[in-house]
Amino acid sequence: MGQSSGSTNPTASKAAFANHLYCKLCDVVCSSADAYAAHMRGSKHQRILKLQLKMGKPIPSQETPEYVAAAAKESKAAVPPSAKILKTTTATGTKRVFGTPRISFVGGTQLQTTGVKLEEVTIDKPTAKQGNNNSQTECDADYDAEDKDAQPIGLEYIEESLNETRTAPNFYCKLCDCSFTDPHAKVMHTKGRRHRLQYKKKVDPSLKVDIKLSSYHSRADVERMKRRVAAGEFWRKKELQDSYKLEAEDLRYEKELLQWQLEKTAMRFDCMSTSSGTAASILPGEKSCFVEMGSKRDAEHVTAKHAAIYPTEDDLAVVQNLVSTCERSLKLVSDHLATVKVSRDLKGVMRVGLLAKGLLLHDCLDFKLVVLCSYRPTQTLLKDIMDSLPEQLETFTEEKYKFALVQEGSGFTFASVDEDGDKGKIKCCVTLTSPAVNPDSGAEQKSAAGNEADNVDVKPCLKALAELRHAKWFQAKATNLYSCVIVIRIMMDFCKRVPTWSVLTQWSLELLVEKCISSENAKLGPAVALRRIFEAVASGILLPGGPGVYDPCEKTPTDAFEYLTRQEREDLTNSAQHAVRMMAFGDIHKILGMDPLPDSAPIANNKRKRASSS
Repeated sequence: MGQSSGSTNPTASKAAFANHLYCKLCDVVCSSADAYAAHMRGSKHQRILKLQLKMGKPIPSQETPEYVAAAAKESKAAVPPSAKILKTTTATGTKRVFGTPRISFVGGTQLQTTGVKLEEVTIDKPTAKQGNNNSQTECDADYDAEDKDAQPIGLEYIEESLNETRTAPNFYCKLCDCSFTDPHAKVMHTKGRRHRLQYKKKVDPSLKVDIKLSSYHSRADVERMKRRVAAGEFWRKKELQDSYKLEAEDLRYEKELLQWQLEKTAMRFDCMSTSSGTAASILPGEKSCFVEMGSKRDAEHVTAKHAAIYPTEDDLAVVQNLVSTCERSLKLVSDHLATVKVSRDLKGVMRVGLLAKGLLLHDCLDFKLVVLCSYRPTQTLLKDIMDSLPEQLETFTEEKYKFALVQEGSGFTFASVDEDGDKGKIKCCVTLTSPAVNPDSGAEQKSAAGNEADNVDVKPCLKALAELRHAKWFQAKATNLYSCVIVIRIMMDFCKRVPTWSVLTQWSLELLVEKCISSENAKLGPAVALRRIFEAVASGILLPGGPGVYDPCEKTPTDAFEYLTRQEREDLTNSAQHAVRMMAFGDIHKILGMDPLPDSAPIANNKRKRASSS
């Protein structure tokens, strides 16, 4: 800023301001043309000029500067009263310096000062240097005036209130944390870069704000900054994607590790506690050579035994052929009886027992079917079915079959005949029943003819209904239970070989196996599940006063082992304890009734031989 001089004393010498220049816009007196030119290029003059342009105020002409001499003759105070005299001491002597008055902004549409402005006088045209400065100022003003085309944004974040005297409004911008009193300043602020940048940062990141070029940055620097920002955004997204991939890999690894631990736990067997008789689980992290080797050998023996008792492919094909023949022939009989009579007596055929549960063994291939009737079965209906079966069989097959009534008189057997006339090894038992037989159903229990003497025995019919409930429960609970079907087949073979266990019925055995396996949260392998069953019986659940096993297919609470006597319960508990001891000592092949398998990897003998003393 150039030197400026002025006087606030009315009696000051008029000759002191003879050749001084005056800036009407800033209300500043300059002592020479060079000081005036420096003032025009200074930041203070440019700031006031830009403010006037933004507020739309008239701009005094800058081409012809004013001299103070002509106006000083007519004015009482040749020097503006707002000027302040400062005395400075230099090498040549004392020099008076006039400072620029402070401009205070007040509410309204006009820019005012507290001092008295000087009169305008005409002077000669400025030099070429001054003209260049003026053109530069106009260029800067035009560049800053580009914000005039922008639309105001974020008006909802500007609060309006009254001042303390409640005479003029006050405005406060919550985004930029600034306040102002002029409505035009509010509009200019909402169009400015500062407000738009804060709006982009805090409200709408998608708002585009152009980068402002300054004298310190060239276009190459701006492009370089844009490339840096783009590169930073690219690497930030890449790091985010890599972190997502790492998290997915960690999650997959944890799932595989958990599955491996569950499978490894299923291949081990638990060490039985000597004090309470319960099983103490071995954690997956623990390692015991004896436990792992014994569990592996037990699993191999159980798998080999199951493969030996499972039906062959030929046996399953024969069973499937006989089942389809029985079901098709009974369907044809039902259609034939429906044409003879007005109503359909046979409603459907259901598979029950070992066939419905998938528990057939190679030496036990007989299966059962249940025929549902619309009313209580009678001897007459049973006779009509048996008389019509041979005729219907001849319509679709040339094989010969034999039929025989069962002892209870509520059904018949269905078996194939060989070329020699002997019965085949597979037999199908068909039982007639009806929901009307159940006294709790509330249905009519009378026969169609009304003759009670012609009705079949009710006990086999109730047993057939119970087998239907058992088949539905088994398919819902035990079929998809890990190792359940395999262990049931092995226990069925064990009950046939051991007389003590032969007293158990098929339904109670299935319940015992399902409860023991489902009570464990983890998946159990066949060997571990078999050991768990023997441990449960050895703990005394079947003894008098024990918890027993609840029958889920009965309405009233019923123990599935209530048919056992006290002696049979004690014998079963003693036999289970003996089986647990044999499994603990590695003699599971004796329980399964098979020869021990050869060792897949013989264990090295690490014991040192004793040195013989001479």
